[in-house]
Amino acid sequence: FILVFVFVASAMAAAAAAVVTLSMQQRNSNGSGGSLRAGSIGYPPRLVEEWRPLGRRGPPGSLICTALVSLGFFCTGGYFFFSASVKQREESVQVYDETVTTWEDHLRTAFATSSFSVSAILCDDPEAGPFVTQLHSSDSEELPLNDAEGGLGLEDYRPQTFVSALELPLLQVDDSSSNDTAGIDFKDQRQGSRVNFTILATTNNGTKSELEVSVYLAYIRELRRSRANAAVRCPVGSHGTWKNNRCYVRNLLESVCVQLELDNRGSWQLYRRGSRASSYGCDERNYWHAGLYLPDECYGSRAECSSPTEVDVNITLRHAGDPKLMAAELTHSTYNFGRSEGSNMTLGWVFLGAGFVLFLPIVIAIVISIRAKKRRNLARALDEQALSPVAKGFGRANVAHE
Repeated sequence: FILVFVFVASAMAAAAAAVVTLSMQQRNSNGSGGSLRAGSIGYPPRLVEEWRPLGRRGPPGSLICTALVSLGFFCTGGYFFFSASVKQREESVQVYDETVTTWEDHLRTAFATSSFSVSAILCDDPEAGPFVTQLHSSDSEELPLNDAEGGLGLEDYRPQTFVSALELPLLQVDDSSSNDTAGIDFKDQRQGSRVNFTILATTNNGTKSELEVSVYLAYIRELRRSRANAAVRCPVGSHGTWKNNRCYVRNLLESVCVQLELDNRGSWQLYRRGSRASSYGCDERNYWHAGLYLPDECYGSRAECSSPTEVDVNITLRHAGDPKLMAAELTHSTYNFGRSEGSNMTLGWVFLGAGFVLFLPIVIAIVISIRAKKRRNLARALDEQALSPVAKGFGRANVAHE
């Protein structure tokens, strides 16, 4: 599709530039701009067929636009050639395939033969728990590829996760008497109700370990984006509450995903993938945070429903060597490894050829303009040689008078 579009666009642009150039030729050849015709008494004759495609006021706008488009095609072709030389896809695919090989050799077996259970305790109401669930093994997940090459060169693997769900009671948050109820991004502390998850992990040889994960069950944050009619859009579009010229929304915990790995003693531990202490989650777009949140659509002051009293939290455990996590890290969770070297080279040549096609009418116009100028100077020199000395002086006087 890209190749067809580039060729059609370049052909249309070149045809348009050629039509405009020919129209300039026709206009310049039909009129002499008030100058005397060839053979006029006392004035050096002008060639009626003289062509000035670039005109006296500079090149026409169509040629300028064509030159800019051609330059853009040249730059785009250079970008694809540079991408082909970098070989980013080939390097990423090699790292991914090595991860798949290691996963299939021993990591998946060690993970699949382990057992996990999770208990949750609400920090605001410890007596309400604990809420316990046994995680079950799952191998039905597939890599959500959005690859430009359709997964070319990517090894297949057998997925392995442990999943379950917990139904947790949700405490109602009353922020009517507070002016500072805003929770903020993952870099800082939030204000809301927290829940502590305890993961009991047991390996195939009976080694047990307990892992602690603490996230917010619900929190209120401030929308800091300033927009027109914010007081109206806050409760309607953002499902929030407008207070003290600020918009507050409520987020609820939807899921928790944690990465695990075996330490030197053979027991499971949390694996931190990012730079933050709590970056043991599974989504690179979420800063590897363990919790994933959704807005509470019933929180706003104009909501037609009441906020839920319980939330269903999906819990997922992954091995740190899971190929999906490596693919998310390599592609920034887009699961697109980019174009191959051959595809980049092909696109580079296509855009380079389209740039030459677009630049061809400009080259033709410049060449014809230079040749017309040479013919014009030659004709004037021949006319001056054919005139008598008196006629030459009379002609120069008229030219100077003009």
